[in-house]
This record gives sequence, C-alpha cells and structure tokens, in this order.
Amino acid sequence: MEIDETNSIINYAEAPRHQNWTLRSALVRLAQPHPLRSEAVLQLVRRLDAALKPFVRDLQKFPIESTRSIPGGVANVADIRVVDLVDSPDAVELTEPERDALHLVGLARELDGLANTLTGWAAVGSSDPPVAEIDQTCARVLRSMNDLSVPEEPRWEGPQRRS
Repeated sequence: MEIDETNSIINYAEAPRHQNWTLRSALVRLAQPHPLRSEAVLQLVRRLDAALKPFVRDLQKFPIESTRSIPGGVANVADIRVVDLVDSPDAVELTEPERDALHLVGLARELDGLANTLTGWAAVGSSDPPVAEIDQTCARVLRSMNDLSVPEEPRWEGPQRRS
C-alpha cells in the first residue's frame, strides 16, 4: 500500500475538500474580511510544515488505511500510521522518527479540522466566517508549537540595500 499523498494528513494544507477548496485557498477568501486571522493561520501552517518536513519520508514507510475527509464526503485512504496513533501512541511500537513527529502530526490534525471548517465556509460564500473556531484553534496550535519549541519562521525584512 502506498500513501495517498493528495489526501494524507501530511498534505493537510493542500488537500482538496468541499468543492475542491483547500485550506490555502480558503485562507485567500478569509483574507478579504479578516487578513490578520488569515495570516495567523498561514504562519502556523508554514511553521508546522517546516517542522514536519524532515520526518515525511520516515513517516511514509508505514502506511495504514485511515478515515479522512475528501471531496464528496469521507473515505478510507492510505495515510501514515501515526495519524491514528496520536491519541493512543502506546498501541504499537513506533520508530524514533514517528515518536519525534507524533505531536506534530497531532497539530496537523488540528489544522486539518480547521481546514474542513474553513473550506466548508468558503464553499458556500464569504459571509460570517467561523472566527471563534479560527481563534481557538490558532491559540491551541500556537501554544503547543511553543511548548514543543517548534522554530519560528524568520521574518522577511525586505530587500537589502547595497551600499
């Protein structure tokens, strides 16, 4: 079995959902009424993606069938086994990279849940975005990232001037 890279939890920000909206495309719609909230979510996505990147190949070595939201509903897809072990990591002996990435995958699941909400909202129109859920999820994920010492993305300071 090979990982379904399109619908894997590792691809939570780009996975197609409601009417093929992705988290990133829904953030573009959210940026119209709430640019700072959209930016906050996007910063968490980039920060998490950078932290997960070193683990991806090792995580993909152990595929399982997992239930995921996909366009048109919910289906079983081949995903990394850690996605289903976040809540019960002692259920199976994990490799060192899996143990190291376990909490990061848990954060990806949180952002994946927010992605389902945001894409559902974006697909029906741009009024009344789910700001309470966005704020709560961002606060939880940010607190967890800080607790895990996930490095922050360096701030862009614009082009450097030549002397």
